[in-house]
Amino acid sequence: MTDIDFIKSISNVPKKPFDSVVKNDGFGHAAFKKGSNAPRPEFPTQPSPPWEQEPDTPRDSIGWVMGSGAEYRQQFKSWFTGLDSSARDDFMRVHPEPEGWRGFYGNLIEGV
Repeated sequence: MTDIDFIKSISNVPKKPFDSVVKNDGFGHAAFKKGSNAPRPEFPTQPSPPWEQEPDTPRDSIGWVMGSGAEYRQQFKSWFTGLDSSARDDFMRVHPEPEGWRGFYGNLIEGV
């Protein structure tokens, strides 16, 4: 089979509409469609901070700006900023910022 034959064979595969694709949001839930009025469920387990979720990905990596890393970081931010200050303090005590991530929690709290 030549490259052209291969490309022709896969170009005829029916594509699913984007809305029918369900993604995992990194917290064990199927991601909700944007604009959905459905209430967001409580997370059954506590998520990990980004440096524990992807320990080999540095803070300044493009992986946190695009793709699944960006989705995870945004979901974590939404979850973390929704905690009361006592729960946030407890979480930060259990998951301290490693070198290279200093100021991460402060930026989330300040909305930076």
